[in-house]
Amino acid sequence: MTISSHSDEFTALLTEHRHRLRAFVLTLVSDRGDVDKVLQETNLILWQKFNEFAPGSNFFAWAATVARYQVLKCHERRGKERLMFQPATLEAIAEEAISNNEGLEARRRMLGACMETLSNTQRELLGERYRQGATICLLAQQRGLSVAAIYQQLSRVRRRLSDCITRRLQAEDRT
Repeated sequence: MTISSHSDEFTALLTEHRHRLRAFVLTLVSDRGDVDKVLQETNLILWQKFNEFAPGSNFFAWAATVARYQVLKCHERRGKERLMFQPATLEAIAEEAISNNEGLEARRRMLGACMETLSNTQRELLGERYRQGATICLLAQQRGLSVAAIYQQLSRVRRRLSDCITRRLQAEDRT
């Protein structure tokens, strides 16, 4: 593997998982400055040890393991400055965070597929509300509907998406 392709692969994987990794570290470290420092140290170690990563394996699990050790080091450095979790408690929280994160990632994948089952009008409503941040009042005004009608439409669409995600996850578990 050339240095360029090695670098490109690392960058692609880190970019793909950076939000999940940040969310994981945020579950273990409360101070935002410490979160950034832990992530910076983690990214450096991931880069230095990238040749040890097995292509095709779970990059997030590997990165989270490295981050967990950096969190422990951060807590050791902080030591007596504040009340801190015991290492065993921190490990339990980290394991739970990884488990929850993977479940959320599966739900996010299913959400994309389930969004395709919605009508264009339903997708537009969701997009305006959640991507563009339109208020319920504004949506009602734009559509000439009552606020209650918009709430009801959004509720139905969210329920439909939730049911679709649940069905797909159950089907995936059966296979």
